[in-house]
Amino acid sequence: MSKHRIATGVFLFLAGLSSVAFPAQYFVCPEGHGEGEALEQKAPFGAAENPWGCVDDALGALRAGDTLLLCGGTYVAGFELKALAGEAERPIVVAAKTGERVLFDLADADAGIRLTDCAHVVLRGIEVAGVPNGSGIALSQCRHCVVEGNVVHDSQGVGIWLTASNDCIVCGNVCYHNDSGAYVGDGSTRNLIEANVLAFGNRSSENADGVGSSNCEKNTYRYNLLVANNDDGLDMWTSTGSLIEYNLATLNGDQKDGDGNGFKLGGRWKTQRPERDIWLGGGHTVRRNVSFDNLSTGFTDNGSTGNRYEGNVAYGNRNTGGYASVKHRDPTDAAPILARLRKRYLEVFDAGLIRPEVNPLPADFDKVRALGLWPAAKE
Repeated sequence: MSKHRIATGVFLFLAGLSSVAFPAQYFVCPEGHGEGEALEQKAPFGAAENPWGCVDDALGALRAGDTLLLCGGTYVAGFELKALAGEAERPIVVAAKTGERVLFDLADADAGIRLTDCAHVVLRGIEVAGVPNGSGIALSQCRHCVVEGNVVHDSQGVGIWLTASNDCIVCGNVCYHNDSGAYVGDGSTRNLIEANVLAFGNRSSENADGVGSSNCEKNTYRYNLLVANNDDGLDMWTSTGSLIEYNLATLNGDQKDGDGNGFKLGGRWKTQRPERDIWLGGGHTVRRNVSFDNLSTGFTDNGSTGNRYEGNVAYGNRNTGGYASVKHRDPTDAAPILARLRKRYLEVFDAGLIRPEVNPLPADFDKVRALGLWPAAKE
């Protein structure tokens, strides 16, 4: 082979490398700076030595494969990730630095954290508190995004909200003292809602569920803990065709106005409203869930049809009449399901998604710990 051909090959190889965008790592810290500030620049903006001061400053730089790390501290403004496009093997990651508490205290902010028209974006390890209007974390028209290991609390709206979003994963999050813990609505489909603690929803009475859903189909709800919400543990409202398995619902309806079902699978209006009387919910596969000590039923069709119940365990719920769709069983029958839940939550803790040592939890969580599903040694 001639030297000319070798040189040409090397040139083409290097030219190809120049067109490849290698993943970058950027940093944001509460004490960081904006690019508009007149500073003696010792390192590029966004570098560990010269972090940006807010997430908005970083958005123009993020490309597929990049990671934006948020330093520990308190932030007082929310942010919107809009039209960010990662790739299946190279997502854009926005995450708290390992072991650091990243708190968005948004009591005086206009909104929480929003992902709008994003694809292959990961949001991880962030604590959101006190949003006065709207949801703590909201996804709208997103595809293949992941929301994991976040904590959302004391917001006036829903903890984590999905609207018109498909093929997303919501996993290992803790939501408490919001309205509902999570809501999946407006055509969202093929989403996985897994291993979240959705508890103490008490910002409203009739609608404060652990999980609420409407106008959706073919989502999966698995390994969630639905504890002490004002209304129901899981309320499928007008959604259809979902897979609901290995969830636990208890102590729901503990306030004065909520219905208090562990699992409500759709149904009809309580009063006749001719123009909107028939709901469209039902047709769910409901298997190997546990529901106990709820104010009303463990499981109810609530008038919906086509639900398939397999291997569920209900006990200690107040309403055991015709409204209940699953008969009570011996509590010991729940042991295999609880073992599966315990194993899954050990995995979640080992993955660093739920971190009580970083994001402290209120005394209410003694009710969650009492279930014996969290690995106590990990706290």
